[in-house]
Amino acid sequence: MSNLANHPCSGKCTDFNEEQCSTCLIKQDAPHQIVELQTDEDKTSKMVWPFGTNHTDSESTPWKRDDQNNWWFWQENFGWSRYVGLVNKAFLDSRFEVGEAQ
Repeated sequence: MSNLANHPCSGKCTDFNEEQCSTCLIKQDAPHQIVELQTDEDKTSKMVWPFGTNHTDSESTPWKRDDQNNWWFWQENFGWSRYVGLVNKAFLDSRFEVGEAQ
């Protein structure tokens, strides 16, 4: 069942599926968390990232991998956006796991 009539982009977006518009992105207000990032063998740094962040890359972009092995990256203006590119060894090697700070 579609609730397109209640969608903020009603009349603008024709591609609406399961309460999510795939044509335009709407910023999500996500709570933030403090995560620990291993910088060296004996050093860690703490960063404040969106809740759900469990990976990062060399550019310190927050990433998350969900239970279905989908990858998401954080965009400040849009919130979590699903990654639809190729996930291969090179992709996985460039992502680093982060842990929630205690």
